[in-house]
Amino acid sequence: MFPITTIDATVLQKCSECDAEKNLCICLSCNLLFCDHIEEDHIFSHFISTQHAYGMNLKEKKIFNLSLDKYDNDFIQKNNCTQLVEYPFDDFISNMITDYNDPLITDNGSERIVEKEKLMNIDLIKNLEDLRNENKSLSTTIDGLTQEKEKQDKQLNEIHQNLVNERATNKQLEKRFNKNLEDLGNENKYLSTTIDGLTQEKEKQDKQLNEIQQNLVNERATNKQLEK
Repeated sequence: MFPITTIDATVLQKCSECDAEKNLCICLSCNLLFCDHIEEDHIFSHFISTQHAYGMNLKEKKIFNLSLDKYDNDFIQKNNCTQLVEYPFDDFISNMITDYNDPLITDNGSERIVEKEKLMNIDLIKNLEDLRNENKSLSTTIDGLTQEKEKQDKQLNEIHQNLVNERATNKQLEKRFNKNLEDLGNENKYLSTTIDGLTQEKEKQDKQLNEIQQNLVNERATNKQLEK
């Protein structure tokens, strides 16, 4: 059991990051003070950047392990500690770190090794979470692009079908136009033939009228001579 002493509260009074004076925790690896989740949660930021998992809440007087996200009751019970805040930090930290780094010191060595591996893999876990979020974002983007592509494919199919229909319609119109043109050509030919026939008939009738008119003139002249 550690020798009991009293911490000088006037020294440990501000967060190392934001100067908060309430809800303070101390990192048991480097003796720095940080605020907890009630404030800016700089103790957790410190854990992420340094992997210093063990800390102590000065208000509740409890040891916590950020890698497990819970109060480390096993550590407290193993050291028969009930008022850890009253132990000198240098001795406490030295014993805690030695116990944590050397699995042969305690009967709980295998668990310490596993716990240490968890700390070593915290970056991998964080990277994995970042990759999962990025993958989720990419999946959302791909889904959006896929929907947009399907929409454009549908529009292209509609345009293609419209072109096919227009071509079919144009072909029918062209066929109908050619038929009408042929009919008009035949009708024009018939009209031309009819006009030629009527013209010849008119010329013949004109000739006959001229002959009749000439005969009338001759008859009038003959009648005048007979009257004399």
